[in-house]
Amino acid sequence: MKLHTAAIAATVLLLTGCSAPAAEVAAPAPSAAVTPTPTWTPEPWPSSIPSIVEVPDEVTPPVDNEPTYEDEIFLAALGTIDPGLAHERSLGRAANTCQDIEEGQDSMAILVNMEARFEGGTVPNLSGGQLATLLRLIRATCG
Repeated sequence: MKLHTAAIAATVLLLTGCSAPAAEVAAPAPSAAVTPTPTWTPEPWPSSIPSIVEVPDEVTPPVDNEPTYEDEIFLAALGTIDPGLAHERSLGRAANTCQDIEEGQDSMAILVNMEARFEGGTVPNLSGGQLATLLRLIRATCG
C-alpha cells in the first residue's frame, strides 16, 4: 500500500510542477551563432496560362489498322507462294506494286521493283516463277 501512495504522490507533484503560469516560463534566449533559415516566397501566379495542347474542334476517330478479312485472305495466298510473305508488311509492298502497275510501268521494271521490295528478311530469295505468281496475284487485287 505504501508503494501505491508514493506513486500517487509523485504523479500529483509532477502535474502541479507542469502547471506553472506563463509569466514564469521564460523563452530561451536566441543564440548569436544561429542564423535564421530563409523563407520561401512563391512566385506570383501568371495572369494568363498559355495553352500547352490545342484541342481540335472536331475529333476524328482512331484509324483501325488491323488487317481486314480481305487482307487476311491475301496474306494467306502470299503464304502459299512463300511462307515468309504472309506478314502485314507485304500489304504495303503489294500496294506499292499496284502503284507501279497503275503508273503503266512495264512488267520487267515491276518485277525488278517487286524483287527489291519483297526479298530480304523473312524471304531471302524469290525465284522467277514465284515473282511471276506474285505479280499475277497482285494484279488481280489492284484497283
